[in-house]
Amino acid sequence: MTPVKFCCRLKKRSRSAGEIGLWFIARHESKNPNRALLEAQMRRQLAQALEHAAAATLSPAPFGVTEITLPIAPGRLDAVADEVAAIVQQLGGSVTKGIPEQHRIGLLVDVPANQATAFRRKLAAIAGINPSSPPPDESSGSDADMKSFAVEILESTAPPK
Repeated sequence: MTPVKFCCRLKKRSRSAGEIGLWFIARHESKNPNRALLEAQMRRQLAQALEHAAAATLSPAPFGVTEITLPIAPGRLDAVADEVAAIVQQLGGSVTKGIPEQHRIGLLVDVPANQATAFRRKLAAIAGINPSSPPPDESSGSDADMKSFAVEILESTAPPK
């Protein structure tokens, strides 16, 4: 037998032995009584790892964008998002709605800088919060200057009282 034929025959046998070994392992693992528990544990660990990775890699809001969190009662998520969009339109700004998630939605808002205080007051009224004085970073500008806000509307998960 030539060395080339010997190598070909050896490759075929090793390949079939590997397939048999994989079949044996798969069959053995499928009969493991702890399989469901181990799979659930692995999925939890994977979900936690992905959450941590996402939190670590996502950067904070870009410079010049003010973040506002708006807590609301359950069941009003879409209505409040539409109300905020209407307020922005009234003030001469623009709004982009994000994709709704469970119990929250994000909005990217641009309003004229001279309307930023009015925008904050109206958001506070929606949330039922007594508006305080405007933050120190807010300055009045001309109509051409725009102020950007990242508004996150969070629906409380507790039932209303």
